[in-house]
Amino acid sequence: MDSGAQSPRESWLRLVLIDAGLQAPRTQIRVSDGFNEAFIDMGYDEPMVGLDYDGAHHIVDRGQYVYDIGRAELIDRQGWIDIHVVAEHNRRFIVHRVREAFARRGWTPPKSAPWS
Repeated sequence: MDSGAQSPRESWLRLVLIDAGLQAPRTQIRVSDGFNEAFIDMGYDEPMVGLDYDGAHHIVDRGQYVYDIGRAELIDRQGWIDIHVVAEHNRRFIVHRVREAFARRGWTPPKSAPWS
């Protein structure tokens, strides 16, 4: 269990990563430039690879959409690769994108324990 998940789909995404043999990601990662801040749903600090699950409100709510643009720029400026996941993405595609981001960073994730 991780109390950092803010939706069932965030929990699902976290379990996709763990089921793929990756260590459990840290949840609700604060990213700041000293003035503005944002939180990435989950990610890995050492390679600075994060994941955000974007529900339908990220598209249908214009205010949320506009906010997300600035948020994405802040996260990018701080050096994070932030992978956005939506309902239509399958497990294989998600894990491929995460491993690809790790490779771009030159980072090999440690193996997780079989019980984690």
